[in-house]
Amino acid sequence: MFGNLTPAALIAARLGALVGTFPLVNLGGTIPTNNLGEKAVPPLGSAPSMYPTVALDFLNRNATLGTFEWRFASNSWLFQGGGNAQIFAVPGQGAGITANNLSGTCTGVGCGTGVPTASAPAAFKVSGVFFGPSGDHLGVAFGANAAGGAAAQGVQLYGPGSVRVPPGF
Repeated sequence: MFGNLTPAALIAARLGALVGTFPLVNLGGTIPTNNLGEKAVPPLGSAPSMYPTVALDFLNRNATLGTFEWRFASNSWLFQGGGNAQIFAVPGQGAGITANNLSGTCTGVGCGTGVPTASAPAAFKVSGVFFGPSGDHLGVAFGANAAGGAAAQGVQLYGPGSVRVPPGF
């Protein structure tokens, strides 16, 4: 991601003070890919979104992530909503969100150890940075790993604007 970073002081002033939950919408990003070079396919029907929803809570310093699923030809990944990423602000460096080892499930090739197509726990990581002079955009990188060596990743831009369809769909 490339853009003008939000000054850390602007986000720091909101932490522990700004009351309310502020939802952001998906503005666009990459199509998730896995370690086999496969691109994720769009969810069908009432399936979870390809990227989670994000709601910011500056008072409690967290970003709540919604449910999402990545489906590839060889494996699929499901992360249930409710995971929290911490909102941080570092003077002179910037502000963003971070979370490590949020729990999910990987099913298919490379997910479990022993049985090649087994379902296994997956660890999900999030790293994001606030963009723009008012801090109303958030660029987020998502990564997932399973015990059997499978991995997947994607990048999404969130903001207050209207929902856009990702390229390729």
